[in-house]
Amino acid sequence: MVLPLVSFADPEDFAPLDAATKGIEQFDWMILTSAQAVRALVKRGEELKRSLIGSGSKLRIATVGPVTAEAARRAGFPVEYVAETHNGVGLAEELGEQLQGAKIFLPRSDRANPDLPSRLKRNGAQVTEVIAYRTLRPTGEDQKS
Repeated sequence: MVLPLVSFADPEDFAPLDAATKGIEQFDWMILTSAQAVRALVKRGEELKRSLIGSGSKLRIATVGPVTAEAARRAGFPVEYVAETHNGVGLAEELGEQLQGAKIFLPRSDRANPDLPSRLKRNGAQVTEVIAYRTLRPTGEDQKS
């Protein structure tokens, strides 16, 4: 029997996510920290009938590791950089000075580690962090399946 350790839910308020995705062309980078963030973005884009990344987009996409990169590529996101250290702080350090003055879109969990946005800001980036999904403890229903 497999028991889930976490379950996922929509954000309580879609407004910040919707505003960021509607204005996605204002960003230089989108940093994806999980395959779940990719799924949440794709789902919301489909619900709004909005393509997140148009042809000719200058948005650069970085991921924390190969699993997230694969999910992003399957979703049609052109991944430019995959962190070698497979964590957010490592990614921020690897991109380093490329982030100076960059506008970054960071869609994440409501329980995401705060180290990544603070490191990005230390590198001189302007970070728009939004909740793309919530991470919850599994309910009794989740554990029965």
